[in-house]
Amino acid sequence: MIDFHTHVLPNIDDGSHSIVTSINMLENASKQGVCQLVCTPHFWPLKATIPEFLQRRALAEGLLKSAIEGRNHPERLPFLKMGAECGWVKNISNYPDLEALCIEDTAFLLLELPMGDWTDEVFEELYRLNTRRGIYPVIAHPNRYAKSIKACDALQSFAELDCLFQVDVNSVLRLTERTFNFRLLTGFVPCVLGSDMHDGSHKAQRMGKALQTIEKQLGAETVRQLSACSAAALQNGGMNRLRSLWSRPGQIPQIP
Repeated sequence: MIDFHTHVLPNIDDGSHSIVTSINMLENASKQGVCQLVCTPHFWPLKATIPEFLQRRALAEGLLKSAIEGRNHPERLPFLKMGAECGWVKNISNYPDLEALCIEDTAFLLLELPMGDWTDEVFEELYRLNTRRGIYPVIAHPNRYAKSIKACDALQSFAELDCLFQVDVNSVLRLTERTFNFRLLTGFVPCVLGSDMHDGSHKAQRMGKALQTIEKQLGAETVRQLSACSAAALQNGGMNRLRSLWSRPGQIPQIP
């Protein structure tokens, strides 16, 4: 499986604060069956420029990869792809050089949405990212926006966009949020999984349990499609390819 949301790079955001912690996170991920993970440090558009962010990310990447290569059997740790978790900003579709934040060698961008009530402008901006920039948003941890999604019946709007949902593995395991996530996993919008791990704690150790829960509740075919969509996204397969791999029940699920 591929982990699409991690804060494993050292000393760049509120994630890992040392090489030792980063290696521990990678070891835990490997034990959970993660073969690749995307490094997605926070990028806040109002706090730094993209060139500044990329310089800091490259430094953290170099330090971590050097530590990995100096270990015995570095191939046993997950393969790293660079990306970012981009915060929302007004008129984000006009933000310069946004393509540089997409997951390495793809057009997929892990994107946080605004908290609170959504207006049509949110979906118009997402649409402009698709049509003007050729960017496919990967909506980070949609469980955090459950109230907003329910309030404006947003799943239909998302289904009409070229986007993915990054389902949070810890949210899958919370009984209070499980139903919401299962609705996403049976909907039209292709999904990928992310741990959002920031350190070596429990978040780095729950991918395997989340997959077991999904398989038990939704079937092995759902897990297979998650894996296939994840691999296709990192190969920059495009949305048509991902939709062909994401064969779900055929109706927009209602969120209770």
